[in-house]
Amino acid sequence: MTPRPTFPAAGALVLIGTMALIGSCSSEAPPEPASTGPVGLVPDRKPPPPIRWRDATIETGTEFSLTLNDALGSATSHTGDPFEARIARAFIEGERVVIPEGSIVHGVIGKVTPASGAVGNQGGMLVLTFVRITTPTGAAASIEASVSGISGGGALATRPDGKVIVGGARNRDVDLREGTPLTLVLDGPLAIKVRI
Repeated sequence: MTPRPTFPAAGALVLIGTMALIGSCSSEAPPEPASTGPVGLVPDRKPPPPIRWRDATIETGTEFSLTLNDALGSATSHTGDPFEARIARAFIEGERVVIPEGSIVHGVIGKVTPASGAVGNQGGMLVLTFVRITTPTGAAASIEASVSGISGGGALATRPDGKVIVGGARNRDVDLREGTPLTLVLDGPLAIKVRI
């Protein structure tokens, strides 16, 4: 008697087909996420506009309010020592700022005499020489100027070679602390570039 062929049950066929379908799906790479960024935008590679300047000249006799950035004194400073002071109030011409607040005036000690070495027991003496000014905008210029006013730490005296800072009393040294207010006067015109 010939044996009858046997076939898997319907449920087994469904299970095999499902497994094959799952296997084929799992072998595929996941879809790429959709791009959410802007499309068609090109970065701006144009160079920045050039800096423009104009010439300005500030007249002789113009005064500026300064604040010392360094401590200076006839007992502690030496001839040739550099120092800096900053512009405490901007200089404005018309509606344009020519010398911005915070600009730096560079100087050197022109002459110094301590009270202990002064002739006739006079007080100490200090001469400040101003040579250059630089602004936060990048401009710089030579400057001819001298101190015309001082607040604390010394007094002004006029000598044959110009105004000097003196101790103000016999045997007393000049003592200018950091932050001391000064008034500066131009001894010659100041030509400087102004950014526009």
